[in-house]
Amino acid sequence: MGENLTISEHIYNNTLFGDKCEFSGFGALTEFFSAVPEDVQKQWPFDFSDKGYRTSYEQALIVPEQMGFVRRLHLRAQIANAEESFFVSRKIWFDDGRLIFVHDSLCREKGAGGTNFAGLLMTRTQDFLRSYDKTRKIRYKNEHSEILVQARSIPKGKMPVFGGYIWANQGFDFQNKSDLPRFRSIFKQFLAGYGVSMDAGDLKKFTKPCHFAAFGCGIGARDGEGRPVHLGKAFLLEQTWFGRWSTDKPDAEEKRYARLYNRPDILPSSRRRTAIAALGESYRKLLHKYYKRYAPKRRSVSKMEVYRRFAQRQWNHLINGGRN
Repeated sequence: MGENLTISEHIYNNTLFGDKCEFSGFGALTEFFSAVPEDVQKQWPFDFSDKGYRTSYEQALIVPEQMGFVRRLHLRAQIANAEESFFVSRKIWFDDGRLIFVHDSLCREKGAGGTNFAGLLMTRTQDFLRSYDKTRKIRYKNEHSEILVQARSIPKGKMPVFGGYIWANQGFDFQNKSDLPRFRSIFKQFLAGYGVSMDAGDLKKFTKPCHFAAFGCGIGARDGEGRPVHLGKAFLLEQTWFGRWSTDKPDAEEKRYARLYNRPDILPSSRRRTAIAALGESYRKLLHKYYKRYAPKRRSVSKMEVYRRFAQRQWNHLINGGRN
């Protein structure tokens, strides 16, 4: 931690003042984090001073919920340097000793992409929770500290929000596995719009968000700003899903993927290709198969053409009485 302060000290040394700013007292914040040892508090993931960023808090408000049985810290801050600035919003609480971070949003206010600030933020948060859990006696699987995220897309023209694609690269699993069949079905329809046919057996190899994020077969797509992207990214930029990261199972496939993706010594354009090495052999074989099948075509399909094809399929489905 750059400034070597406790959490409440860091918040109160870096507060903003204004009509929209809300803060609990210094003593209340100190008591809220009293279960976190001081040496762990000095790893507070909102402190990026060692990377040249200044954190300015707009909100650090403890809110009683569930008739006062649960207290949650609502935290909102701006993190900025001379080139870029971000707004981060989170809720934090303790549940029978474990620490839960709910990541509400990360928005880029200023600056270009490519710095992987989202990776830096999540890596520090994950390291903080691991350090905290090492100070506790964990007996059961559901006692590990965790991060919950709603990875959502954002309408074009709004402030850029780090959503569906970014968090799929940061070690998250689906919060509810029952969402997976629906997600696969939407993905299959999406691929069909680009002329890519995927059977049920191959779809079953997509079990983690990073599998969708990593998928590419040589056919290009465009994001909302018209920039070329691979199909997995184009798909996730339009999706909303709920993710969970826990200190349990540190060598899980999605966490290995994130570690390679966030390596500071690789170029942004190489992150995905580098991280794919962490994925299972069956998935890597699937990628090879689809690249071999579709890459020679090397075509880029416009979003308008994708929508036209999708509308045509829906119309055919309707006039055929709901039969595929």
